[in-house]
Amino acid sequence: MSSFKRGRIETWVLIAVSLIILSAIGKILWDNNYNAQSLAPLAGQTMSEQMGSLPIDSIQRRASGTYAPPVQPDKPRKGESSSSQGVELSADYVGAPDQPKYTSQPKLQAGQRIDLNSADTLALQQVPGIGPSFARRIARYRDQLGGYYTVLQLQEIFGMEPDRYQRIKPFFYIGLKNYSTPFQSLRSDSIPSHPYLNYRQQAALSRNIRKNGPIDSWHRIMSLEEFNRDDSVRLSHYFHFE
Repeated sequence: MSSFKRGRIETWVLIAVSLIILSAIGKILWDNNYNAQSLAPLAGQTMSEQMGSLPIDSIQRRASGTYAPPVQPDKPRKGESSSSQGVELSADYVGAPDQPKYTSQPKLQAGQRIDLNSADTLALQQVPGIGPSFARRIARYRDQLGGYYTVLQLQEIFGMEPDRYQRIKPFFYIGLKNYSTPFQSLRSDSIPSHPYLNYRQQAALSRNIRKNGPIDSWHRIMSLEEFNRDDSVRLSHYFHFE
């Protein structure tokens, strides 16, 4: 009886082991069959065709191993709507004009000079040590004066330091003559505004003209307490007697 039970147990153990083995074999066969089906559509394709089916960023990552930004779309042509680009264009609207880029002016070499009274702001910037800001100051003061009569007047420019003045001085000369106003043309109610005439001097000239008529000599001007010899030197280049 005991040998019979022992035989039944061995049989059931053998059956269980067989089922385990068959299950493992079946799983292996199933996996192989699934992989074969998934690779079948690519079997007849070239490498480029297979890569073409992948997203561009995936291809770039696989090729370089690093992230590459996506390619930006082309700028829409004029006449086409481009609201997705931030600017909407049409057949009669082509957008804002392109702004010119600033380019620095070529600098003058040692020995080269330009006329201080005729150079525009771009020409002034060709002088080493002069940028856009100083070029505008030089031109503005020139307009207020009526032109420079000597290069030394550059020392009067606001912010002009001695070192800068010494650097730029050799590049200038006075070619075009400055403007000069005849004293006899001055009227009591129209004394011109000039950097070399302060408001007290303007008022003194106006009073003197009202009292004594048109100014006819330097002696008459120098008799006014508001004027001294230095004033006469400066003013003599911008006011004269006919």
